[in-house]
Amino acid sequence: MGNMKYGVLIESIYSPSELVSIARQVEDRGFSHFWYPDEKFFKDCYIGLSLVAQHTQSIALGPCVTDPYSRHPIMTAAAIASLAEVAPNRTWLGIGAGGRGFQAIGVERNRPAIAIREAVFIIRELLAGKMVDYQGEVICLNDRSLDFTPTEQVPIMIATGYGHLVQSLAGEIGDAVMLANISSPQMILAALENVKKGVNKSGRNLSDIYMILRVDVAVNPDKSAAKRVVAPIILSAMRASYPGLAYLDELPDFEMSSKFLKVLGKNDYKSRSFYRDPENSAPLIPSELYENLAIVGEPDEVREKIKKIIDLDVFNEITIRPVPAGEQTILKCIDVIYEVLI
Repeated sequence: MGNMKYGVLIESIYSPSELVSIARQVEDRGFSHFWYPDEKFFKDCYIGLSLVAQHTQSIALGPCVTDPYSRHPIMTAAAIASLAEVAPNRTWLGIGAGGRGFQAIGVERNRPAIAIREAVFIIRELLAGKMVDYQGEVICLNDRSLDFTPTEQVPIMIATGYGHLVQSLAGEIGDAVMLANISSPQMILAALENVKKGVNKSGRNLSDIYMILRVDVAVNPDKSAAKRVVAPIILSAMRASYPGLAYLDELPDFEMSSKFLKVLGKNDYKSRSFYRDPENSAPLIPSELYENLAIVGEPDEVREKIKKIIDLDVFNEITIRPVPAGEQTILKCIDVIYEVLI
């Protein structure tokens, strides 16, 4: 795989035995990170990661990502410190603004950049074994420490969607920064400008930070099949950021249908379930979005797109969310992508 490290992000939908098989394959193929989502209504993140830790030897692992709202930061600190005891010196914590599900549990995603900053501060203090008395703008903790002694200060990765404030914050305080849901050099470079603002504010250099690009990848000789399976993912990411669409300003002018814009504005569970089916979402997605927000196509095309990212000479790791296309299973999909990378 050359000098670039590659991580894998696996959906939290698989049975325990399937998850173990996937994790073992990912480690055997030489991937550096195993990332696992902390999605509110899917399989539990920390149970899954503990299972992965028990059945792997060296691969780094962690949530990608948790959020500062659905779990209080002291609960996240307790969970990640516990995971670090199961997987010492290979546990990471990924945190971001969170995407969906807040409305269902009556939680408001209030001022994400501030909430992430406050959560990271609290978690770091708790992992250092300190008592924390903190009254933030979004998060509070009243004179409390963990009831056990953490064994290590887990590196914290801040994942960014399309929000400029979170991108800047990640560059300012993250041990690692993950740029997500973009794939073309022009969009990556635009996001990096925001990250650099935070880096400059912190007095650090970009080289001081572990830089990750996360991208959805579907490989298939039939490009239309590859595009089709990433359509729900593109739509979901854009809905999470709507009405903010300023990130699209980096692209040449293109048209979005009124139906597409209407769907972006919907937040109800019923419509989300409907458009999770590629048959319903694929017809809505303009071709420009496939080319700039994901990597899809036949093997040589995917290989060339990944090479362009490597040639930017910015990232330490490319984290791939493998998206099975056509008749591929998840294990076959990972191997197809692995063959592209080597």
